[in-house]
Amino acid sequence: MNSDSMFNSVFGSGFDDDDENNPQTVLEAKRVHSDKITVLGTIVSVSEMYIMLIEDRNNNGKPEYRNAKSIQLEDSEKLDEIERLDVILYDDMIRNVTAGEVVKITGDMRIEDKKGNAKSKKKINVLHATGIKYINRKDVVVTENDIKNFHKFAKIPNLIVRLTSMFATNVIGHDDVKLGLLRSIVGGVDHGKKGGGRIDTLEVGDPGTAKSTLAQEVTEIKPNSRFVSAPHASTKTLTAIVDKENNGIVLNLGAIPLSKGGICAINEITSFPLEDQSRLLDVLAEGKLPIDKHGRHYEIPSPTTIIATANPIQTTWNNSQTISNDEIELRKNLLDRFTQIYGFRDNMTAEQTKGFVNQMNKIRQRRPHNYNFLRKYLMVASNIRDVEVTREAEYMLNTFWINAKEKGLLNIRMYYGLFKIAEAQAKLQLKDEIDEGIAKQTIESVQLMMAQYGPTVGMVTGLREITYSTFLDNLKNTKSGITIEELCKKACNENQELAEYLGSRWSVEHNHKLRHIIDMLLNHSNVRKTGQKPMVLKWVSDLSDYTDLAEINNTYSSQQQDQPEDCNK
Repeated sequence: MNSDSMFNSVFGSGFDDDDENNPQTVLEAKRVHSDKITVLGTIVSVSEMYIMLIEDRNNNGKPEYRNAKSIQLEDSEKLDEIERLDVILYDDMIRNVTAGEVVKITGDMRIEDKKGNAKSKKKINVLHATGIKYINRKDVVVTENDIKNFHKFAKIPNLIVRLTSMFATNVIGHDDVKLGLLRSIVGGVDHGKKGGGRIDTLEVGDPGTAKSTLAQEVTEIKPNSRFVSAPHASTKTLTAIVDKENNGIVLNLGAIPLSKGGICAINEITSFPLEDQSRLLDVLAEGKLPIDKHGRHYEIPSPTTIIATANPIQTTWNNSQTISNDEIELRKNLLDRFTQIYGFRDNMTAEQTKGFVNQMNKIRQRRPHNYNFLRKYLMVASNIRDVEVTREAEYMLNTFWINAKEKGLLNIRMYYGLFKIAEAQAKLQLKDEIDEGIAKQTIESVQLMMAQYGPTVGMVTGLREITYSTFLDNLKNTKSGITIEELCKKACNENQELAEYLGSRWSVEHNHKLRHIIDMLLNHSNVRKTGQKPMVLKWVSDLSDYTDLAEINNTYSSQQQDQPEDCNK
């Protein structure tokens, strides 16, 4: 079954061949008041799903409810007077609807009251869809069984390594970049603030180092994505142009707003003159395009992730070991908006060159790879809408940023970027929580990006390790035994962060964080438990440190009970 047949079998709306081959434009469709038509246009807005009450046509007294979404269409080529057609999609048609996609929709045109005001005398055209066909994409269906299998896969060891090995298999190495691009695909969490959860990435470096290939591979995975070449375009054609034509206003949308919800890969972005690059600032910062033209103000939604490639000013880096932002011909305020920046170098040794040739020979003989599994997996990961941060992870990320900020290595904007990277890192592992492990992975990844510039900052110790070390120090400095409550009290008085981490319940039975730390202490060769109720711990350097004979006898007796009887006794 081909893709068209499969689509029709899913949505089963019976496109009329004549209508499908000769669809109407949005402007033409709006002149129709009552008829079955097919219209071609670009989706420019999508509502949330809602329940639609369908009028009872069978007089059986039972109301009919259907799942629905409202969308608006504009003409794909020219939007004369920026005409929009309201369309209602039903049931299976509402799945994976994305703004920016070009579609053919067949349905019944009706004239209805203006939406939101039933008493209004103003009427509008509303197309009630009976079928939808996507022109530029293959529909990706993720089943419940797929999701179960993905969660099983996510529990396999070395998951991140496995995911990066599935991506861009035609590119040798660059695993850190591949991981960063996978994070750009799934994104962080949209908290409703500037930038949303988008993670924009810049690949910059020597020619012929697979920058463009990696960017192209990203667009093969994320639905509604586009790859464009800056030398053959302008910032105007990539964003939007408002012009007067035939006594009307025409709005032409570029690749960036048309990639809404997807990725726009811009090859050789430094080909744009510096004065024109400012057009891209609002896209990266706020995900929208403000345009003022012909006495009108437009706010074009463009929540599009940008993946850009570039060469240094002198084509190659001045220093073979480090990179410098001064060698990247981008406006500083635009460069600052990229969350991830990766440097590429063509500096292989003779041995690495031979290895490269051998690997390329294998790649040429390999069958073309497909992204069937990875595309669906990343779609499930992208749909994780909220990610919580544990207190321990928050402390690690905050401390790392503070240390880097004090050294002038990270700016305020990157504070938010650090948490976006952590959210995407968690989502890649199908987790809805950033724990200490995710925080550590995030810091290691950012350290690699920082190391490209030279100095970096070390790994941050987590609150669990800090609490453990503090308890050990207090045990060493206490000659007699000390209760768990006293250990907690001393640690919390010394460090406010530990006070917030441990909380106010210092009972091992009711505090899982404390329980884990006590287990770590008891596993230390110099820590002994000398009391149970309340639990008392003591630091000893050797057996001679036991000054209480009864304590020695009790310990010796308990150890003897654990030994098997001597058969020769």
